[in-house]
Amino acid sequence: MSIFPKDDIRKLGKLLMHGSFNVWTVHKDRYKMKDFIRFKPSQRQIYLFERGIVFCKIRMEPSDQGLSPHYSFKKSMKLMTLSIHQLGRGSSRKFEIANRNGLEKYILQAASKEIRDCWFSEISQLLLEQQNNNKGKVTC
Repeated sequence: MSIFPKDDIRKLGKLLMHGSFNVWTVHKDRYKMKDFIRFKPSQRQIYLFERGIVFCKIRMEPSDQGLSPHYSFKKSMKLMTLSIHQLGRGSSRKFEIANRNGLEKYILQAASKEIRDCWFSEISQLLLEQQNNNKGKVTC
């Protein structure tokens, strides 16, 4: 059973990377404009595609072979709507993904600095490529 509709996943392009991250969610209240951050991170399986990123929740459920992981879709975001940022000192395993409107931010913590660097580099490169591809397009 698929965790998200096949038609939607095809629009995101080729799967490039996937991995497990601790994720903190930061929301900006549209009316009060106060930051709200979830202090306890969520464990998420993250899938990076050519044109998007998908967050899934990991749950261990009983099966014939004991406990096995099950993934449920939580969120998808198109890369062209995102920005990515390094975090300050003391955050060697973390980076931030945000919607360009600034209302949603996600702080991702990788298992190691090397994994963080690899993901940060790949997402940055994809964003740069998409930005360059969109420069030649005229929008009305």
